Formats: sequence, structure tokens, C-alpha cells
Amino acid sequence: MLPILPRLWKIGVLDSGIAPSAVFLSASRSFLPNDHNTTDELGHATICLRALDGALGMYGVPHARVRLVCAKVLSSVPDTDSTRSVSRGLLWLAMMGVDVIAAPLSVRYDCPWIRRAVHYATSRGVRIVAAAGARQAQLAFPAAYPGVIAVQGYDGASQDPTVHREVACDDSRAVMYYVAGLLASNGAADYLAR
Repeated sequence: MLPILPRLWKIGVLDSGIAPSAVFLSASRSFLPNDHNTTDELGHATICLRALDGALGMYGVPHARVRLVCAKVLSSVPDTDSTRSVSRGLLWLAMMGVDVIAAPLSVRYDCPWIRRAVHYATSRGVRIVAAAGARQAQLAFPAAYPGVIAVQGYDGASQDPTVHREVACDDSRAVMYYVAGLLASNGAADYLAR
């Protein structure tokens, strides 16, 4: 039996761009300095979007009810302004009217720009699902901010009882699996409490 879904889910993806196979793309934008190309050159978003695609199928969420809005904030070139890119991408996704933001990434330190962007999004009812921080005992950011759902794959080191665990080899895929489960449950509170 298929779950009862809203007419359309808009999923914001905060990652390294759009995969060539991303079919249901609503919008995309790069927030990297001097980069207007939204294609995933790093490969991270491609892996994450593949995981999301598989998880949507596993949970029975029809692909026709999902639209992706992708913010490119990661690149293969070390970027000293990455926290600003992440915060600008988060703000843009929230302004694009997404229901959920999948953030399969982590920043090791607290950043006021990201904190403000998270507050802006969550105060508007946007759910943010973020990587807890691979192999770290302490939560990374934005997962550590209030209102953000922290998710970790079973290989993670966090012992934090608030961290949701998914059967995945890493936090990035775990985030995407969790987002698919959230959509399948129609955002039900019982899924959040599991």
C-alpha cells in the first residue's frame, strides 16, 4: 500500500551540485565563489542522490511526487569561504519553499552564518536533516543546531542519544535514507521519534 503523500514534496539538497541523472529537478544554483556551474564535479551529490533515489523506491514514494532543489556548496577545490557558501545555500533553499533540506555534509565548528540560516529555515517550518559527523564523538554542524535532525550511519562514533541511526555505510547516505523515510511517513511525528 502506497503512503498518502501531499501533492508534491520539494526536497532541498545542500551538496556538491546536481547529478546528471537528477530527473525531477525544480531549480539549482551554485553558491561557490566564481562558479556558476551547478553540475556535480566532486561526485558526492551524485552518490547521495543515487541513495535518495533508491530509498524513495524502497519506501514506495512515487518519484513524480518529488522535486529537487539543489544548492551547490561543496567543491573539489579547497574553499576558505565554505561556511558562507553553506549558509547562503541553506537560506536560498528555505526561500525556495522546500519542505525538507537534506544536508549530507558537516562542518566541524560552530559558525554564526550557518546558525542564522538554520534558524531562518526552521522558524519557517522547513525540516533540516543533516549528517551527524562521520567518526566524531561530538555532533558536527549544522546537525548540532536546535531543530536540526542529526543522522548517522552505523559506522559513526557518536553516542548522542538524539542522533538517529540509519543502516548506511556513511552519514551522507544515511541522511538521504532518513529523508526518504520522512517523506514515506508523510512527515509523521512517529517517524521522527523512532
